[in-house]
Amino acid sequence: MKNGLTILSLLIFSFLTLSNNSTLLAQIQFLSNPRHTSVFEEKAVLSSPEVKFIFETKGAVRSTPAVYQNKIYFGSGDSFLYCLDELTGNEIWKFKTNGAVTSSPTIANDKVFFQSKDGLLYCLNSTNGKLIWKFNLGKELAYKWEFDYYVSSATVVDNVVYTGSGDGNLYAVNSNNGKLLWKYFAGSRIRSTPAVAEGIIYFGDNAGKLYALDLKSHEPKWIYETDGVKINIEEFLFDRSALISSPTIHEDVVLVGSREGVLYCVNRETGKLNWKYDHKMSWVISTPAIYKDNVIVGTSDGHFVNSLNIKTTYENWRYKTKTPVWTTMAIASGVVYGGDYSSNFFALSAETGKELWNFKTGDRIHSSPVVHDGVVYFGSDDGCLYAIGGSQQTSDRHGKSKKAVYWEESKIYNYFSNKTDEFIRDYFVREGYELLDAAKLKTFMQDRMNDRLPSVVVFAKNYFPKPVVNDSTKTDLLRELLKGDNRVVLLGENPLAYIQDQSGKLTELDYRKATKYFGIDYGGELTEAMKGLTPSYLTEEGKKIGLRGFKITMAGVNADQVTKVYAKDENGRAASWIKNYGGPANSGLVQLWVDRQTPSALHTIKNAVEFGLK
Repeated sequence: MKNGLTILSLLIFSFLTLSNNSTLLAQIQFLSNPRHTSVFEEKAVLSSPEVKFIFETKGAVRSTPAVYQNKIYFGSGDSFLYCLDELTGNEIWKFKTNGAVTSSPTIANDKVFFQSKDGLLYCLNSTNGKLIWKFNLGKELAYKWEFDYYVSSATVVDNVVYTGSGDGNLYAVNSNNGKLLWKYFAGSRIRSTPAVAEGIIYFGDNAGKLYALDLKSHEPKWIYETDGVKINIEEFLFDRSALISSPTIHEDVVLVGSREGVLYCVNRETGKLNWKYDHKMSWVISTPAIYKDNVIVGTSDGHFVNSLNIKTTYENWRYKTKTPVWTTMAIASGVVYGGDYSSNFFALSAETGKELWNFKTGDRIHSSPVVHDGVVYFGSDDGCLYAIGGSQQTSDRHGKSKKAVYWEESKIYNYFSNKTDEFIRDYFVREGYELLDAAKLKTFMQDRMNDRLPSVVVFAKNYFPKPVVNDSTKTDLLRELLKGDNRVVLLGENPLAYIQDQSGKLTELDYRKATKYFGIDYGGELTEAMKGLTPSYLTEEGKKIGLRGFKITMAGVNADQVTKVYAKDENGRAASWIKNYGGPANSGLVQLWVDRQTPSALHTIKNAVEFGLK
């Protein structure tokens, strides 16, 4: 039973906790099954992440999704709870509330339970989304420190819905009719989601107190006061008390994070402190996740995720991020999944903390992930729910790959305007790409031909400098690079079509040079090759590598001229594509598009150019 408890405590942010009680076990298995909570039994995405689908809402997605009977349920800041088809990502139904839905849905007996920021607890039919009942959670108590993003989610045990409220009460509600059974007043907002084990319910409040209530008497078995209770918050001008993190139960202990900047481990039976781990005033919003005898948690201003031995507090590993981590980690088959404020979704080894792969979204990540059948589901503040699949095989390509961006100051004709090339350069440099001028680009290419490591070069300056391109030979550096495990990425028109004089002034356009050099028939010399400004739309291959939306493109080619088509223009020609030159799959020349005046959504370009490198 302890193994089962460990499994379910990992997804405490999905807010269901397994008890050793056999009745509760049946209830948990019935309402959630391995799809929703037993993530250890799921296949993990170990490498080569690819997009299964991206579903866009009109608000930030901070709710953690739930997967149940081939459907995905999640909330959005646009006030809707959504139900999607798990395989296609198509909307089945949505239900409107009068506030942001940041809680995570819980499913029991074909009912969906969730809170909205309109102050109501809802119960819907899980099949059609029809309202069964709603329950008023009272008027919120004052709380001036803000950063109050989440509300408590529901925990369902034996036909009783337990949830915390901003009015300071823990509520117990009949799951069938929405009638109040009992409530317990804590005196401060309750944002954590209760955990249940062996007839005891555990939750924290914004005053820094951790409660253990007897479900029969509704009275405290014990109340543990964290150090945040004693802190004079006015001295710091930010909250150092609230327990936003939800309690996790593991064997004989309860673990919980605090805005005080401490991770607490408390004896479940006595309420006495076992130990505390100081994050140096960095909020621990993330709910503790359990891997074997270790606890894995993220931290805010400390910018890291770490793994501690629960018995000794020995730090097994620490994964550094550049920004805060608010998400709760999910673990499947030895892989840790989470996200940060840099829009990065990451996969780590649970044993070592080594990054296995990452994926870029369009904004911060507050939602916590759920894993089912080899797919990871999570939300982002960009308004989207992501479904990411990939390989169940390990790969060392992510750690070995070399990534660079070419740009240098010059008088040559600039395809981009309004400093778009500098914007692209700066974005990729921030993402860890090495900045290359012509001399460094030559060295980079030579090194890759010698060490044969996989690589990508993004040409932010839409130009091939002479040290790497030579028309008089078929063995110049660029041609040789394209034959290996490398990709060269263009974000505008093919630069070999731009004929310039020695001063860098554009003198003519002639696509025949690009046709001859790359072996791609552009269809002519000038307008017959350029083909005008044409809208293009993604193919399934383009969606899989992470591209989003339509683009205005030029110089489309017949699909048989390239290896894979990522987008087709409205005339059916390949607008975005990759052409392979004999190297491994997903290597070669990559043609993508960034608006030459107003660049946007570069995270989608990054995901696409790194596809297959992880």
